[in-house]
Parts: sequence; structure tokens; C-alpha cells
Amino acid sequence: MRMFSDKRTKLNRAAASARTEFATEFDFCFACTDEWKRNLAIPYVLDIHEMARGGSRKVAMGRRECWLRACRAHHVEMGNLGVWPISRQLALKKLRDPAFYDRVTVNRIRGQADDSITEEEVSQWDAEMADIPRGRTHRTIRTQGRSSGERR
Repeated sequence: MRMFSDKRTKLNRAAASARTEFATEFDFCFACTDEWKRNLAIPYVLDIHEMARGGSRKVAMGRRECWLRACRAHHVEMGNLGVWPISRQLALKKLRDPAFYDRVTVNRIRGQADDSITEEEVSQWDAEMADIPRGRTHRTIRTQGRSSGERR
């Protein structure tokens, strides 16, 4: 039995390169950094969570503005909008991947008005986001024993 339909397989292939690059850049859960590695009840895997759902998800699969990196436990939890409303997910995006934080684009991809989620709604989560471990914001890629930012 096939895991995905032909249509979904085509979408996955189209977005694979960018998603692999994102996964390589962020090798930690945006919500708990590396805490998930110590919990044996959580599968040792990281997922890419799309903030858009339903019919909008196929567009979100190819748009980094909609992606969050999450351990399996947080990925499942983020599917519950009562616990992780989109405004909270956007606040996490703003903290961990600020270069690709774009609230208006996410609203549009979700088929909503530009201000259906406002910056004020996102900002209300700032205090909570400050409590998330800030061990790092992205992975340092090492090249021949040097980090990518070091001079030769």
C-alpha cells in the first residue's frame, strides 16, 4: 500500500530540496531545543511542521515562511490549535527563524486576510518565548574543521 498519493508525492518532491536545506540548518526543536533527546518516550526524530492546514497545506509545504522545526511531541501538540494557536506558532517562528518570519504571507497562504492574525497577537506570546531555552538559533555548519563564520 502506498504511503502518499501521486499528487502528494509530486508536492513532496518539488519541496524536497528546500525542506532538506531547512532541516540541515535547524537540527533542533524550535520549542524545546534539545530537551526532546532526553525523553525516551518521544521518537528520536525531528519533523517540519507547516503552520497552514487543510487545503492551504499544499502551498505551505513549499514556503519556508510556514515551516517550524519540531520534535515529534511538539509536532503533534502544534496540531492542536487550542494549545498552539497560529499566533503562538508565528511567535516561535519569529524567535527561531527571524529571516523568514512573515506573518502576512502566512495569513495569505492560510486563505485569511492580511491582518487576520495581527502583530499584537503574535507579540502577546513574547514573554513565553523568552522562557524557551535559547541554546542557539541555528546550526553552525563546519567546513574542513572550521565553522562557516571563521576566517582562514
